[in-house]
Amino acid sequence: MRLSFLFLLAALLGAASSAPAQNLVSDKNKTKTKTVSLSRTPVKGKVKVVTKKPVAAKKVEAVPVIVFRRTPCFGTCPHYEATVFSDGHVSYIGYRYVPLTGPHELKIPVATVNTIMDDARRLNFATYEERYSQGSTDLPATILSIRQPNGQLKTVQAEEGTPPELEALMKYVAAEIEKVSGGTNAAADR
Repeated sequence: MRLSFLFLLAALLGAASSAPAQNLVSDKNKTKTKTVSLSRTPVKGKVKVVTKKPVAAKKVEAVPVIVFRRTPCFGTCPHYEATVFSDGHVSYIGYRYVPLTGPHELKIPVATVNTIMDDARRLNFATYEERYSQGSTDLPATILSIRQPNGQLKTVQAEEGTPPELEALMKYVAAEIEKVSGGTNAAADR
């Protein structure tokens, strides 16, 4: 019995190796159809193997050129952050005491972005200290990050004692962001 089983197995394997196998390319998507026969008489069944098209790479979003944040205080200070890209696209998140709360996509003119970047270069933004504070505990911070020519973000946090020209730049950025976000709800803005 074992011997007849082995002969039958050998016959089947021999027939399979000598049977014709066809690979057909049926369309431009490279769908392959493969017919496999295990005996000398062809079998009508087909197995389709579909190869998927390569997935297109995700578009890499540009890096932000400006990041602007206003932090909370113990009062009604506006609390939000805005990430600005060179094309004027703004990713905004409003937290408290602002008309727009939650995440929003906004747009400012490219000329405004260029003006901010030019002013930062003119002021040599990279040379400012990382933090301006004189020890007060209830002051909100204004945090401005500017992408430098070397690709790094330079961040300055200002609470009090900020040089006037830097404070003017920060007020300008805040005003432009608040124009497109609806202003602030705070009675006493910094």
